[in-house]
Amino acid sequence: MSSKVKSSSAPAFAKGGSGHMYGKQSAGKQVPGQTASAGAGGGKFAQGGSTKMFGKQSATPAKPC
Repeated sequence: MSSKVKSSSAPAFAKGGSGHMYGKQSAGKQVPGQTASAGAGGGKFAQGGSTKMFGKQSATPAKPC
């Protein structure tokens, strides 16, 4: 049987690149004392979508051909 060999040196890691994944980003101008953007929201719940993902579905089995 061969015995395990322990490495005494630290592992070598790859160097990171100098380019950034994203450029400077901003969420907009901040106004003191304001928690929500002006003109946004209003209702208690979020608005649902207006398009349907699936067509009409029936609970009854299809007629045999």
